[in-house]
Amino acid sequence: SYPGVAQYASPTPALPQEGAHMLGLSLLAIPAGSYAGYKLVGGVLGTLAGGLAGAAGVNLVRAVAYYREGSQDGRREAVASGFYAAAGFALAGYLWYKASSDKRVGASASTDSFAKSEYLVRRAGP
Repeated sequence: SYPGVAQYASPTPALPQEGAHMLGLSLLAIPAGSYAGYKLVGGVLGTLAGGLAGAAGVNLVRAVAYYREGSQDGRREAVASGFYAAAGFALAGYLWYKASSDKRVGASASTDSFAKSEYLVRRAGP
């Protein structure tokens, strides 16, 4: 054990068996978010955005639980978890935007190339 390290360790869970509850929530929220991102936006970026949004949601639940505890350590942990939740939601939103804009650009590019090929076929025709 190192001197002074205990003051930086995470506080005890705010609620009894909170660690097990957060693990269970994580095991449900992250795959569900990934699946939703894949179905709604598609591709790797959509899947990552959904999974990251699920993880950020778990961090938000954790922040609220620690904030309601009321202790100084709990509030400090709530601020850290809230920050990570906000950063996670922001990054998930960016990835979601990027995935959906890439999807639109890809669709319009393929439509444009199809239209050009039709034009060239008609032009070369009889």
